[in-house]
Amino acid sequence: MLKLHKINKSFGDLKVLIDIDLEVRKGEIISIIGPSGSGKSTLLRCISGLEKIDSGNINIDGSIGMVFQQFNLFPHYSVVENIYKPLTVINKMDRKEAKEIALNLLAKVKLEDKADSYPAKLSGGQKQRVAIARALAMSPKIMLFDEPTSALDPELTLEVLQTIKDLSKEDMTMVIVTHEMNFAREVSNRTIFMDEGRIVEDGPAEEVFLRPKNNRTKAFLKRINIL
Repeated sequence: MLKLHKINKSFGDLKVLIDIDLEVRKGEIISIIGPSGSGKSTLLRCISGLEKIDSGNINIDGSIGMVFQQFNLFPHYSVVENIYKPLTVINKMDRKEAKEIALNLLAKVKLEDKADSYPAKLSGGQKQRVAIARALAMSPKIMLFDEPTSALDPELTLEVLQTIKDLSKEDMTMVIVTHEMNFAREVSNRTIFMDEGRIVEDGPAEEVFLRPKNNRTKAFLKRINIL
């Protein structure tokens, strides 16, 4: 579904991504963990095309949906309009058909009763679930999540994590940058540990969390009381 070869990215003199090689197969759920500033979010932004790489190749089989830390909803549109408007504008879809898709997706994220509400009336967790529904509306083959719960308090975080867990049961290919270690371990097939712009460790989630091979990974997990 996705193949990265020797990806490099710098901001001025700061090297953010260094020789990144990564393959993502259909149906895989990959969590990317690591300290702040290790290049995790930049990697997702390069995959999605929001950042231009300096060198290397990115090959993608299909479309990509992305969910950001901030929800980026249009405040002057209702919840259902936030989901179906892009379908009518970008995909030139009929409004009735687009709205039906939007309502079905709101049911999927358990927010059908908020269809006519406006973002200002929603909690942070509800806004993020609307953002997930909006990304799903474009029928992506791969979903990217960039710290989807970082702006939420613990109770609202659980709502969003449950929504992502539900998606994981539908064979959706996902790459998730997260600081929620227990969630990453539970939901992922593979876990990648990044540090200083490099992929330091890549393996089955259980092995990375319980028996990491790299000393830097071990030090990180011990520091946050996982090991």
